[in-house]
Amino acid sequence: MSGTFHLLPYHTTGRDVLQVLDHAAIWLLIAGTFIPIHTLMFRGPKRWGVLLLVWMITIPGVIFTTIFFATMPEWLSLSFYLGLGWMGLITAYFVITHYGKHESRFLVYGGVAYTIGAVLEFARWPVLIPGIFEPHDIFHFFVILGAGLHWYFIYQHADWPIYKNQIFIVRHNHERTYFKAHTRSDHLYVEASSLEALRSKIKAVITKKYEGKMPIEKIILEFVEEEEFTL
Repeated sequence: MSGTFHLLPYHTTGRDVLQVLDHAAIWLLIAGTFIPIHTLMFRGPKRWGVLLLVWMITIPGVIFTTIFFATMPEWLSLSFYLGLGWMGLITAYFVITHYGKHESRFLVYGGVAYTIGAVLEFARWPVLIPGIFEPHDIFHFFVILGAGLHWYFIYQHADWPIYKNQIFIVRHNHERTYFKAHTRSDHLYVEASSLEALRSKIKAVITKKYEGKMPIEKIILEFVEEEEFTL
């Protein structure tokens, strides 16, 4: 929508309509970032309570922006957008208390990227290449960066174990001098030269990947002996 809006000639009906919709969509973009985080990572009021609050602000915001777009000061709309976005501090607090500070960093980085882009756009600075790379272009760069950081944050937590029991398919030679193991449900691969070392590496991999997330209750090894033959 934003790209199409910028391609249209100035002072045309199509451009004016898409400009209003473009600004209204900012509310939806900000509110949308809360949905996967609270749906995946929280239960009860920390899921539905926060989402309800966010959308109770977003829906009137969309209506207000659409109706009063022509007369609304830019500083006021910026304040609304940043205010809704930085309600993410509630989300960050919940993430920190449930999963630790380390897990919240990409969430915070994304919020900072969005904020930097919005402030530079409001300040109309810097103009790096006149007519080519100006503050609005920098704004979109930071929006893409913020979206990417939030996507990565969500991906890390969406990549939880599918089952509480992890099944590893273990391939080994007849002499049992090498072992190669991979999971059925998740993309985990481990190699070792002995069964004892394999078990130790599997525990380390599971701990590193899923620590602080859904606990693995049981690890099951299914052995497959590899056979070699000549033609």
